[in-house]
Amino acid sequence: MTITTIGIDLAKNVFAVHGVDHAGKTVLVKPRVSRAALPELIASLPPCVIGMEACSGAHYWARLFRTYGHEPRLMAPKFVSPYRMAGKSGKNDAADAQAICEAVLRPQMRFVPVKDEEQQAMLCLHRTRQGFMEEKTAIYNRIRGLISEFGVIGPQSTQALRHMVHEHKTALPEQAQLCVGDLLEHIDRFEAKITEYDRLLTQTTRRDPRSQQLMKLKGIGPRGSGSNGTGKSLKPTSMKLRGVGSAAMLVLSPTATRAQFVSPNLAAQPAYRLFHGQLPM
Repeated sequence: MTITTIGIDLAKNVFAVHGVDHAGKTVLVKPRVSRAALPELIASLPPCVIGMEACSGAHYWARLFRTYGHEPRLMAPKFVSPYRMAGKSGKNDAADAQAICEAVLRPQMRFVPVKDEEQQAMLCLHRTRQGFMEEKTAIYNRIRGLISEFGVIGPQSTQALRHMVHEHKTALPEQAQLCVGDLLEHIDRFEAKITEYDRLLTQTTRRDPRSQQLMKLKGIGPRGSGSNGTGKSLKPTSMKLRGVGSAAMLVLSPTATRAQFVSPNLAAQPAYRLFHGQLPM
């Protein structure tokens, strides 16, 4: 029988593949396929739907399988879990591949758009910048904790904290002065990198047609348009936003409307924070 649908459980080195025909009958079961053998196996199959979980490396494989004439579809892992039937053998890669193959055929399934290489590179910039911001915040908090042991309570403002440190630095023991000074120098390097990445993001978004379209909207700048251009889903799974709801989540509507649609849980989600750059200083 002709294979029409494939489910692949992705991994770093060993993959599991499960295939069915148009009637849903299992016609291909390969619980252990090496990374080197996977492209050859998929290329030898007739054009079919290939389901995969949207995990690390999934977009690379999806782009590759498209070149073979297949139709890759990526799904969030939490949407695949209900179709997993562990049975006596428990949870394993083969069972995961079978569940993916079953889930990808569901008419109500929601799929993740496949990112191209440009979108993936843009996301690298955003994620790395986000990491710099988080590390900078962690170091500021570390400084607050260190100086508090000597009776100096640091303010919330980072500028005020720096000013206070310089005022009380001589009152600290020599070893503590060394530690605080090194941490501040470390922060300076992060801030220089963040500025550099902001410049790169601005240059990249000016060359990207999708970002240019978004920047025509009032309230969206280079960083916001770039993060949305990566294809990162900004819709929460618990809400179906339409019209003003979508605009509210992107902070393009009045405050009262935004408060109605944007919940604290949504504002804490990584996609929302990535779009707005809402990371603590």
